[in-house]
Amino acid sequence: MRIGLLDQTTRGWSAGATFTRMMLACLELAKDNSEKNSDIEVIFLSRSRANTPTTAVKSVFIGEQPNRAEWLEGTKDLRLDVIIPVRDYTVYDVESAFVGWIPDFQHFRLPELFDPSEIEFRNKFFSAIAEKSNVVLVSSESARLDFEQFFPDHAEKAQVAHFPSLLWTIDHKDDSATLRRFQLPEKFALVANQFWRHKNHRILPAALSLLKRRGLEIDLVVTGLPADYRDPENKPLSEFFQQCAEQGTVASIHFLGQVPYSDLIAIMRAAALIIQPSFFEGWSTSIEDSKALGRPLICSDIPVHREQVPDALGFFDPEKPEMLADVLAAIYEDLPPGPDVQREAAALELARKRAFTYGCELFEMTKEALLKKLDFLLREANALSEEKSKYIQALEEKYARALEENARALEENIKNVQALGSDVLRLRRFNHNLRRQSFREFLSRNLRTRWRLFRMRSTHLRMKPGNRHR
Repeated sequence: MRIGLLDQTTRGWSAGATFTRMMLACLELAKDNSEKNSDIEVIFLSRSRANTPTTAVKSVFIGEQPNRAEWLEGTKDLRLDVIIPVRDYTVYDVESAFVGWIPDFQHFRLPELFDPSEIEFRNKFFSAIAEKSNVVLVSSESARLDFEQFFPDHAEKAQVAHFPSLLWTIDHKDDSATLRRFQLPEKFALVANQFWRHKNHRILPAALSLLKRRGLEIDLVVTGLPADYRDPENKPLSEFFQQCAEQGTVASIHFLGQVPYSDLIAIMRAAALIIQPSFFEGWSTSIEDSKALGRPLICSDIPVHREQVPDALGFFDPEKPEMLADVLAAIYEDLPPGPDVQREAAALELARKRAFTYGCELFEMTKEALLKKLDFLLREANALSEEKSKYIQALEEKYARALEENARALEENIKNVQALGSDVLRLRRFNHNLRRQSFREFLSRNLRTRWRLFRMRSTHLRMKPGNRHR
């Protein structure tokens, strides 16, 4: 079986390239360590020349946003059986079996964060994925429940696979240079999220201000892309800075923006605590990376966080900064800065095991997608064959009726011809008799007339004077 792994690198979504590398690493791990997957070939369908695999996997560049013609041209010679994962316009172009992917259903749950036009677009787009995919990959049980609620007619397609961290593939070196370059304090908490409104950065300045009034000052490092594509004015970032100033926490918050992935990992390893305050998630990459490094976590109390990190040090209402402050007050002073080498080694081994499981789950999904596609084609062929059979049968019945009607018409015509023949014969006889009768009458009339004329002439001759004595 030949699987096309579709590159998820996307402008404005920094995790896309990381997610793609993670997925590729998991597939390779499952292929190399499972005999039943050894005959599967993975081909990387690249959308960014900068995101080329470093492994021996075959890579084909198909363009950043290929249209249908470019997609068909780029993949026509690859003989791909299944494509995974499909979450964009490619859903309209793929003709082979494929596994669709819906990361989350945020626009259903938080519609106030989206323009009506984007909600309409997402509804249409998600519907296409639900309808056209042979299998739909979702990253959490929460997402599966949302899929079932919003697409009940396709509920059986959804399958959950919890994606893991990529960090088990990376050799960790001395991170002190990163910490010195950014002049970070010895102990700090970390929030590593893009500045999208649903990431809920606004809760942080208020919570730190409350702690400061209680006599506990916490240094907080904030990383992430400082932009939200839904807001050209970038209000979340401006509001965050303004709240820091209003709450008097400017000195406590170290804003770094988007940093290189290697630097982000160095900062994560050193963090005493990682905070995930989101209003909504499909499955958090930051949490998976934190778990892989063995770092302590506290999270907003939403279903997917309970599912993803049930053993977090604490949960808080994302609308209540005082609850976040209470959790921090209860645990932060007892937490040492990282890294914890032994705990990290054990956590990375667990991450590797999760990666193997994830890769195997993806392979099983691709196999099921292929079987469903083949079953669909078989049913379609059978339906077409049945339709043709019905058409042929209808034609046969039509022609049989026509032949039967023609036979009856012919039989009726024969009877008519026979009847006409009889009539003609009778007419002929009648005409013959009529002609004979007319001849006799003609002779009779002529002979009598001639006889009368003859007698009259004879009488006349005798009456002449010269003939009287003869």
